Amino acid sequence: MKLKTMIAALAVISLSAGCSNSGPTAGAGAGSEANAGADSGTVMSWIKSLSFTKSAKATVTMPAQTLIAQELAKNVADPAAARDINFTSGPPDEYFAEPNIVAAIEFLKMQDPKLLSEKHIVPTREGAIRRRGELAIASALAPTAGWPCDMLAASGPSFFTTPAKAKEAKKCGSNFMSGQEAAMLFSNSIFQRLADKLSPSVLADPDDAAAKIRAEWEAISAQDLLNTWNQAVAQATGTQKTVDLTGFNGTHFMDGQGDFQGTAQGSAMIKNSMPFFGNGYINGKQIMLGLESNVSKSQQKSAATSESSRASAGTGASSSTK
Repeated sequence: MKLKTMIAALAVISLSAGCSNSGPTAGAGAGSEANAGADSGTVMSWIKSLSFTKSAKATVTMPAQTLIAQELAKNVADPAAARDINFTSGPPDEYFAEPNIVAAIEFLKMQDPKLLSEKHIVPTREGAIRRRGELAIASALAPTAGWPCDMLAASGPSFFTTPAKAKEAKKCGSNFMSGQEAAMLFSNSIFQRLADKLSPSVLADPDDAAAKIRAEWEAISAQDLLNTWNQAVAQATGTQKTVDLTGFNGTHFMDGQGDFQGTAQGSAMIKNSMPFFGNGYINGKQIMLGLESNVSKSQQKSAATSESSRASAGTGASSSTK
């Protein structure tokens, strides 16, 4: 991929508990040991009550796929544009090619260091690979209005299509489908790993979930990301693809790995007629994460501040009318 094209592709990254009753009181004639036993029973009952209350907090569940996608794609301003630029300008096995990584590093170095730090972006080789990984994840699930290539022309020369145009369209379509499929398979693999790490725990709220998702994502080495991508590319490019040109409202193609659909609501992969990735699914399953609350503490604080401001304004208005 040419350096200018790579810079353009990277430019879409946005820098932008009550206590239980203690039971009957010991009689006046009971000794100190009886009183101690009663007190001990009360304490144990209280501890059990607190333990039950704590465990009962994990009553809210949210789809792991949604939470992970929100966190890892949040730095991409326009995922659909990122997908169309990256997946039509070259085959997926060049996505992490060294010239592209070098271009990514140079682009990151041009950004405001403070903003990079806030976005967990490091202008190094590993940082560039991680950002490219986030671009792939955002691209995999991005909505689409249609094909970025002329798929009718890709079917071959005709009265309206020259051989050269047909060849170019076929290459564009092949790159796009292979890239989109590789991004889907890559994302599915990464999401499964993150969900496995997070699902045994009870998370406080969406903010806590986002922080832990980010930590687990950053813990995956750059080399591990490259290996996962290469495995996805090998699967995506190993089978013949069939394009649906029957009027599907979006993009739709099939191969030996599954059925890939892109619509205005987002993109998804179907396997054996069942949802496999996207629309809340990871690896064919709806994995849910337990949260104590589905409202972030930051949102609660903001709401409380707003309510306090309204109350203060109301008090001021009442005072002024007296």
